[in-house]
This record gives sequence, C-alpha cells and structure tokens, in this order.
Amino acid sequence: MKKKLFLAFLAVMLLSAIGIAVGLWLQPKPETPGPGQGQIVEPGGQLPENQTGTGQTGGDNGQPLPATPDNTVVPQSSNNPPAPSTPAPTLNVTGSLVSTASLGRISLGSDNKTVQFYDSSAGYFYGYQNGEKKLLSSKQFPQATEVVWDRAGNKAYVVYSSGKAIIDFKNNKQIDLPPEVESVSFSASGEQIVFKTNNSNFRDNYLAVMSIDGGGVKFIEPIGDKGADVQSAFSPNNQVVAFFRKGVSAERQEIYFLGQNNENFKAVPVPGRGFVGSWSPDGQQVLYQVHNLDTRFTPRLYVMGGSGDNIGSNNRSLSLATVVDKCVWQNITTVLCGVPRSLPEGSGYLPKLLDEVPDSLYKIDLTTGLSSFIGWPQAGSQDLSVKNPVVSADGKIMYFTDGLSGSLISIPLP
Repeated sequence: MKKKLFLAFLAVMLLSAIGIAVGLWLQPKPETPGPGQGQIVEPGGQLPENQTGTGQTGGDNGQPLPATPDNTVVPQSSNNPPAPSTPAPTLNVTGSLVSTASLGRISLGSDNKTVQFYDSSAGYFYGYQNGEKKLLSSKQFPQATEVVWDRAGNKAYVVYSSGKAIIDFKNNKQIDLPPEVESVSFSASGEQIVFKTNNSNFRDNYLAVMSIDGGGVKFIEPIGDKGADVQSAFSPNNQVVAFFRKGVSAERQEIYFLGQNNENFKAVPVPGRGFVGSWSPDGQQVLYQVHNLDTRFTPRLYVMGGSGDNIGSNNRSLSLATVVDKCVWQNITTVLCGVPRSLPEGSGYLPKLLDEVPDSLYKIDLTTGLSSFIGWPQAGSQDLSVKNPVVSADGKIMYFTDGLSGSLISIPLP
C-alpha cells in the first residue's frame, strides 16, 4: 500500500513476545491517517503568545492579587501554619521501610490494597502487600528516569535505557513509543494517553491524544516551541487534557485549560509563575503551585474550580509553602501534604532542592480552608522528605518516596 503523508506521526502495530507489541512512529507534518491509526482530527487553534516584563507583583507583600473569572479576589498567601519548634517524640509519625529504592510515581493496584512501584536498584516493577514484595512483570526496565501510572494501577509509562514504553500489566503487553513522545498522562479509564511531541524541528511539535493500542490519534494543538509551558494532565471526566501557562509579566501567568475538542475555556490569572496543577478525584478542583518574587521564588499552594463554568472560581491560597508533588488528595475535600521545614530560595524554579529538606505533615480541609499539623514523619531516627505520596483505600496508610534516601516508606495516618 502506498504510504501517505500524516500530521505528526504514524502509529504502527508490530508483533512481539506472545504476538503483540505496538510501535508508534512520528514524522513531521502528517496530513492524512496512516495505517492502523484510525481517524485523525485536525489540530485546534494556536496557543497564545507568552509575554515577559515588569508587571505589578502581589501576594505575600500585601499588594492586590488579580481577580479570578468570577470576580473574587485570591487571598494573599502566607508562611506555613505554626508547628512545634522542636520535634518531640510524641509528635513523630513513625514510618516503615517498604523498599530501599523507588522512582517516579507510586500507585495502588486494582485491588486498592497492593502498593505498586518501580524499584530503581533492580529495574523491575513490584507490588507490595502485607510485607511481601512480588514482581508485576518479568520484564526488566533498567535505568528508568520517569514512571507514570494510570488511575487503576493496571498500566505504567516508563522512560528507561532502551526507550519509552507503556506497560500493560493486566494483559502482559508492552507498547513501545518513539523518542519524540514525552510527558504522558493517562485518561481516567487508562485506555487513552495525552502527550507532547518534542522534535528537532519545533514546528512539528503537537499536543496529542491516542488510544494505548496506537489507534485513534487526535492532534489537539500545535505547541511549537512552547512545550515547556504545556502540562499534560487528563481530567477525570476526560474533557481537559492539559494546562497551558501563558506568561503575562515577569510575575504573572494566565492558565488555559486545553480540551479535546477545541473548547473555549476561560483563562485563569494566577499570582505567580511556575504553575503545576493536580486534579481532584472528581475533577471539580485543581490544586496548584506558583512562586513569585515576594515569596523569594519559593512555591505556594492554591486551589481553584476546575470544571466547566466553574473553572477558576473560588481561587484561593491554602497558606502552605510546598509543591503539589508532595501532596495527595485523600478525598475530594481533603489534601495531605509534606511541607518542608525550611525553604531554599529559588526552590520554585528548582523543586528538587526540596528533596533535601525534611518535611512536616499537614492535613488541609478544603471546606474550611484550615490546615492542621499532623507530625514529623520519621523512619527509625531518620527524618523524611515526602515525594509522590498515595493513600490506601481505607485512608489509614500513606506511601511515599523519601526524597532524602530514595526509599519507599509507609506511615500510619491518624
């Protein structure tokens, strides 16, 4: 069959192992569907231009913050709520070591009991339950640098020494991806991914959605050289697939919610730069971080409405200085966060600096906006730094990677 030109890449399915592995191949400026790709939808509109400059600052210095789309004003952020100045034994939250090495996101399995993770020392994926660690797959993925799970814990995206792939643990399949694909996020069902492409010619870069079998490719937006300002983030209702942060000044950004069907969602002004968002379990809210000059470029947490006409509504500070990768939604109204005991200047730009700082644990009640101190997480006598936490289905245990040691830790929750 004669080859056709296609819009950004060609998805091809190849046989491997027991008979199936799917390879995705990208090429510039595709115009028609390639074999096995299904229908391709034309890209949407252009992303707005970023701007820089000396805009009016606001936030911690008491200056006015921008009004949100529903005309409410974002409250100014503040320092973290007070915790006892000296850790006392009765306030320590004693954790247990699950594994000596962990990388990337952690996941609960489909049974909502098994904790699933990538062991960076061995190069394998494991499940952990009742003190026992078991292989999820006999395939080794050495020297992985990125791991992202789907919501059900049945699939994972991994970047490792030999390439990039989606691992379907339930069906024992591997879907290989080309090097141009990056920043993968799974849909709620786990049957689709949204991703960005990163080609040598930036004019060939797109935000795109596809089925995990390589079919049904849909090109959402041409992103050109703006890929660093696009965060792939499938919403729980699958309507929004990414956030785009537009710089409106040296101190301000506007956040655009990018939909699958070129929806015209309102832009949301936020009081800083470096936006990173995290969806609530029901998709109705977005927890996010930003930083600005007044916070000495250290991150602050905010929350806002995230669905339909409520996008950007009730946009407010949570008065905690931390990042979303240290937080987990316990339910739709409660967030648990590791909060650094000290904040290196510039950690909003370099969040990895916070891996080197021990944390306190806080619980945030979003119905009241109040944050309460839980304790200092420790394993033995060692302080811990919370990273990529998950909470067990019964809400009694939190698992996370310790940023200080790279170990996987479990701690009981009150």
